[in-house]
Amino acid sequence: MGFRQLELLIKERCRSGTITLEEALQFFHRLLSVENPAPPIQPFNNLFKALVRLKNSNNHYATIFSLFNRLTETRRISPSPNVYTYTILMDYCTQMNRPALGLIFFGRFIKEDLRPDAFIFSALLKSLCSQNMIHEAVTMLLNKMPRLACPPDMVSYSIVIDGFCKNGAVSKAFSLFKQMLSVGIMPNVVTYNSLINGLCMTVEIRRAEEVLRQMQSRGYYPNVVTYTSLINGLCKNGEIEKAEELLHGMVSQGLQPNVVTDTTLMDGFYKKGLLDKAVEMLQCMANNGHDPDVVTYNVIMDALCKEEEIKKAEKLLHDMKSRGKDPDVHTYNILIDGLCKTSKFGKVKKLLDEMVSNAILPDTVMYNVIVDALSKKGDAEEAEKVLYHMLGKGVTPDVITYNSIINGYSKLGWWKDTIRVFKDMTD
Repeated sequence: MGFRQLELLIKERCRSGTITLEEALQFFHRLLSVENPAPPIQPFNNLFKALVRLKNSNNHYATIFSLFNRLTETRRISPSPNVYTYTILMDYCTQMNRPALGLIFFGRFIKEDLRPDAFIFSALLKSLCSQNMIHEAVTMLLNKMPRLACPPDMVSYSIVIDGFCKNGAVSKAFSLFKQMLSVGIMPNVVTYNSLINGLCMTVEIRRAEEVLRQMQSRGYYPNVVTYTSLINGLCKNGEIEKAEELLHGMVSQGLQPNVVTDTTLMDGFYKKGLLDKAVEMLQCMANNGHDPDVVTYNVIMDALCKEEEIKKAEKLLHDMKSRGKDPDVHTYNILIDGLCKTSKFGKVKKLLDEMVSNAILPDTVMYNVIVDALSKKGDAEEAEKVLYHMLGKGVTPDVITYNSIINGYSKLGWWKDTIRVFKDMTD
């Protein structure tokens, strides 16, 4: 196969969305073997873009970064990464919650003396905002970008506005929004959604509704994200009936709620004391083809456990698994906490075994729940056995773990054991 055919095949496979990690690696090594002349950077970029979009791509970051290093190490016979390569990898770092790595990539980009563009600055601003480095993001936006002949655009302003809103600095977000308008840059729906979400997070629901009206008056139509933020704000404000009306209004305009919308309203129902309605909504959601995710199940399971409806919570876990949804560590934390509070320790042991068989390791928080429940029940000896089990699994106990056992022994009047455990903690 000639290089042109290989390049077209890579492009087609990457666009398909079905490329596998093994296939991408094979293509990558085949490209590296091409010489005289060396291949262009574009097919490598296509592979990087496909790799970061793989399911569970966060588990492959070492492989992806290794490929990047391989590319830079063999630059005598392969192309140098360009601005698009760095942008893909910086966005990936933010996506997998490792924004500090994104800043390292930007540092390498600067050393390569490449010309930055709006896309790489957007990736950089996302990295800064995700690390709560909002001041640095503003400096980059208003000072450094213009100096580097890359004036801020609507996207870059919107990223920093969103960063302010997510950090609760809504007034600063509005100041930047006004500055954006003053230089003739018009917002879009994404910008307005950030402002509305910021106001709803701080339960300034009337102001959020005012921004919605302003948005509509400028010819922008609210989308599912807009409505979900408003429903969340109304639920937080205790206006559950109005939130439900807004959901119906959204549907009447041809917009379908997503899993986040439904989960938000379900959580609102529970917090308003309408648990039955929340459970009913979960059932309707599944029956109407809206596939609940793990977060949705966790919300309802948490509500059921807090109401000591443990059997219903266990049934929900069974339903969740039967629908092909794998419980996460938070799911198990919720149910184990509920079982401990109702002294069903035999079932706790079964759940712990199930977790391990599913390659989900119990964490310190989960063990602390079990230790605390056993100690309060007057079974400090069993609580200490859990401590040793925890150590055997490589999970480090904290002060809370030891304090629970110490309190358990002291309530029983077993002072020698109390002192012994205290010494173990301080050694």
